[in-house]
Amino acid sequence: MLSTINFALGAPAPAESWSEVSARGSFSGRDESGSFVYNGRVCLFGGRGVLPIDCFDPAKQKWVSKSATTDDVHHVQPVVFDDEVWVVAGWHGTWPGPWCCPSGPKGKGADCVGCGERELEHVLIYNPRQDQLREGCAIPPEFARGSAGVVAHGAKIYVVNGATNGHQKDFGARAYRGFSRFDPAACEWAALDAVPAYNRDHYLAALVGSTIVLAAGRDSPHAATRSSIPRPAQSNLRSSLVYAICSRVRAPSRR
Repeated sequence: MLSTINFALGAPAPAESWSEVSARGSFSGRDESGSFVYNGRVCLFGGRGVLPIDCFDPAKQKWVSKSATTDDVHHVQPVVFDDEVWVVAGWHGTWPGPWCCPSGPKGKGADCVGCGERELEHVLIYNPRQDQLREGCAIPPEFARGSAGVVAHGAKIYVVNGATNGHQKDFGARAYRGFSRFDPAACEWAALDAVPAYNRDHYLAALVGSTIVLAAGRDSPHAATRSSIPRPAQSNLRSSLVYAICSRVRAPSRR
């Protein structure tokens, strides 16, 4: 069941605060990356450029860099499935602009070949015990996108919305409004009927019990642009959605 949720304000919560941790070791700075929790450690995955998988052990307050690296894999939400880490949606490539395509958004010259952000063409699988990253099966073009919400439940992985061809509509970016289910064992994709009522990218989906929760995010390709400079904050979203995996009934939703 796909529906909106409203938050009621009750009694004030106890005062909370952040504290800085003096950790040992080091990690690689990154942005547009993902993270996952495995064996009590928080691990950073992907980001722009060639980056190692860095894991933080809160019990030891120590960072450890793994041998496995990603090469310009970003806008991902890795999920732990069957004791491995799966990435089934994401982008690779550079932010588009005059630095890689001087002839402009509609340029078709050799300078524009390979310019911009494109969808991952294959599933990526990381084995934390062996510290090995491998390429899995191909992602069908009709299901490929980046900056989507991803959760694993039971024997399936669910992918919600996202966008294709990066951020900027001038360079081909388009919203991907769709709800998909991926079967890792069979490498099969299916489109589900409960499509969200509006676009959403740049967010993280969460699984609460058997309910998928979508909160925050934006509609990046809808944002206005000026001289190839995007204004994605113009399309930030203020509503949230929930979907009960066990139900096949779609409920009304609103923006």
